[in-house]
Amino acid sequence: MKSILNALGIIILIGAVVLGVLYFQDQASNTEEPVEVQEQVFKPTKEYLVSTDWGPQKGTLGAYINFNADGTFESNFQGETDGMSPSGTFKISGNALSLDNTHFGSFTPDEVEEKFGYTPIGIETITFHTTDESLHFTKYLEADTGAKYWDPNSPVEEGSIRNVDGYEIEITNNNQILKDGATAKALPVVGSDEYTFDLLDDQQTLVADVFNGVIGSYEDWFLIDISLNWYGSAVLNGDTMKISYAWVHESELE
Repeated sequence: MKSILNALGIIILIGAVVLGVLYFQDQASNTEEPVEVQEQVFKPTKEYLVSTDWGPQKGTLGAYINFNADGTFESNFQGETDGMSPSGTFKISGNALSLDNTHFGSFTPDEVEEKFGYTPIGIETITFHTTDESLHFTKYLEADTGAKYWDPNSPVEEGSIRNVDGYEIEITNNNQILKDGATAKALPVVGSDEYTFDLLDDQQTLVADVFNGVIGSYEDWFLIDISLNWYGSAVLNGDTMKISYAWVHESELE
């Protein structure tokens, strides 16, 4: 009888130890840091590259690249350029793209080096990106030279929130019209400094050919899309600069 009681005591003791271990394991699992969800990697297909007209984020001035089904590509830059338009072949590797620049417009590599003073890039790497910071599109390609090519079929959805100059705006993408003589401001604040525009060596107030629609709104202010020509610029407090947006009060819209 005594041996049976001793055996039962050992079994109870073992059970208590096991329960204790399980309890502490459960407590430990409840205090672990949550697993971070990794952002999905953007890996476009060859068909996607070929079917997309990759170009500048806004307007017509900037870098363009076209991919062809036979594995070749052509690139060019609209605006002031040195005359080179690299072309060659491309290959997708993982979530990156390798460009083999074999031609440089009408120049040979030696002529490029002699004429422009640098050796043209042979193998160039391009990476794929998604972004929630652009005011216009969400997908782009970026070359290791710094050039960016945007997918025009990836517009920022209406209602999306963006932070501009420290203010949260709601993307609206509409075509409201400015009143004649409307002024564009640096910030959505009463009394903020105003821009003037130097388009053809002539100081002007905001005119239609630099206004390209409303991007988004913040309270009773609107962020407007500014399109300056290659030689155009904005002037703020005597400083000349390139800008892509400005602010107007709702009272400035028709």
